[in-house]
Amino acid sequence: MDKFNILIQKIWNCLGDDISRKLYESRLMFTLTTDKYWKKKIVSSTREGAEWLKFLEDNADREKIIFGAGTVGQWLVRNFPEVQFDFFVDNFSEASQRNKIPILTFEQLCKFHKDAAIIIATTLYYNDILNQLLLAGFSQERIFNFGAILADMTERQYFDLEFLPHCSEEVFVDCGCYDGKTSTRFVDWCGKQSRVAHIYAFEPDARSFIRCKQYLECKNLPVSIYNYGVWNQASKLKFNSQVNGGSTITEIGENLIEGRRLDDIITEQNVTFIKMDVEGAEKTL
Repeated sequence: MDKFNILIQKIWNCLGDDISRKLYESRLMFTLTTDKYWKKKIVSSTREGAEWLKFLEDNADREKIIFGAGTVGQWLVRNFPEVQFDFFVDNFSEASQRNKIPILTFEQLCKFHKDAAIIIATTLYYNDILNQLLLAGFSQERIFNFGAILADMTERQYFDLEFLPHCSEEVFVDCGCYDGKTSTRFVDWCGKQSRVAHIYAFEPDARSFIRCKQYLECKNLPVSIYNYGVWNQASKLKFNSQVNGGSTITEIGENLIEGRRLDDIITEQNVTFIKMDVEGAEKTL
């Protein structure tokens, strides 16, 4: 327990603002107690989360139907077990159920569930689905476009804090750059307030590295791109490659990648912003 307390204190001391501390407190308390009070505090800490909770409250007595039986829809079921989701709807799935929840066709939805509360759960076709529902006569007030919110939050996730300071010259390190788009969003975030002196982008997955390299090299940016994983020492690492951006360093990975220390590569510039999306490897870093 003493080691646990020391670790908690160490993490707390590294947090640089009150918002982060409050979120950490709520997340820790939810982990320890599983009390829904703390989960509600976490979700309601954002405007989008507060809107989601209000939608659920306003439609507590209605059927709740998730439109989209894919990854996002299943995430909702797993992470909100306290919510009774009655059905999935999916324009493409031929399965009869997912997570023990029946899957309806759109025709069945229109015929038997016109008064249901509907949650759109896809980050790809959310506008098409919204239009599909509205044209079929569903009420806008009973539709929650979770996919649109998730896509928007994903776009701005690393640069959304209003109090993030700008430096006159920015050196950005993108650890786990995937497709390179986060680096270009960093340039957009800098805007006219800062000059982007250099971008260092790291991506260990071979396919994602090629995609990232092709994307960034045509943007005319001061960028260096490395097919390395960021690690605490130079070493060969086992790697589980996933095409959807969820690649991970793992003890049972079938591929080998090169791991490198940032300090061994970035030696001549002062780094101002480090973004890490490294699927859990930061525990070792």
